[in-house]
Amino acid sequence: MTEPTPSIGRVRALARAALRGGRDTRQPEGAGTAPPSATAADPTAPVEPSVPVEPSVPVGSSAAVGPSAPSGSCSSGRTTDEPGSTVAPTRLGLVGPCEPGVDPVTFRRIMSAFPTGVAVVTSFDTSGIPRGLTCSALCSVSIDPPLLLLCVNSTSGALQAIRASNGFVVNFLREGRDSISQLFASPSPDKFSRVRWRRSAITGLPWLEADTIAHADCRLVSDIEAGDHSILIGVLVSGSAPRSTAQPLLYWQRRYASWPDSREPWMNTVM
Repeated sequence: MTEPTPSIGRVRALARAALRGGRDTRQPEGAGTAPPSATAADPTAPVEPSVPVEPSVPVGSSAAVGPSAPSGSCSSGRTTDEPGSTVAPTRLGLVGPCEPGVDPVTFRRIMSAFPTGVAVVTSFDTSGIPRGLTCSALCSVSIDPPLLLLCVNSTSGALQAIRASNGFVVNFLREGRDSISQLFASPSPDKFSRVRWRRSAITGLPWLEADTIAHADCRLVSDIEAGDHSILIGVLVSGSAPRSTAQPLLYWQRRYASWPDSREPWMNTVM
């Protein structure tokens, strides 16, 4: 039987518990992340319909934002960037037995009614090779400490890279970058050879600067297995916020779109 995605309240409670000291750590098997020297396929990434990828790469328009407190510190006093430690996955505790629920097709049709932004989540694997996947299942969790979460398929090679690096970068795509979204949702073996990227300020993980309106540089603080996905919670240690002229890429009912023009009448209506 499949397990339901937990409520935001449940996830926030788990995050608070992790930051109070419930986080289990273990020593990694190898040394720290090495600089990338090649590209590799991520055959387990979710597959979207493929299209010819010819992404344009204009000059990025993000304003850098540094951490407001020493990087890696949380309000609970636990350090999130301890050298040589990684976050061990934990199993989500359910209140009771899970009912079978709706079929996958119905589930996807219902959830596609919720419009979202689009992000590419990136990290390095144990060999220092950049990995990434397209993700729209993400949200903020807490302001103090600054936490966000994302959901990743348990079979994804990018998930293993995030666990190995103990961190990730959320690259919020700008409008017109649907080809980048589809590239990172595909099993293409040379994703990073077809985009421009640089290392983020704190974790040193891949940042797709030219294709994003903002990015969040995160340390992994909680890893929760839920059904066929894992809920990853990260503390935001650095990043960049969008400038006023930047517009995001949107996704709704399996279609890409741009943010509606602010001059449209419905945009000026206060609900």
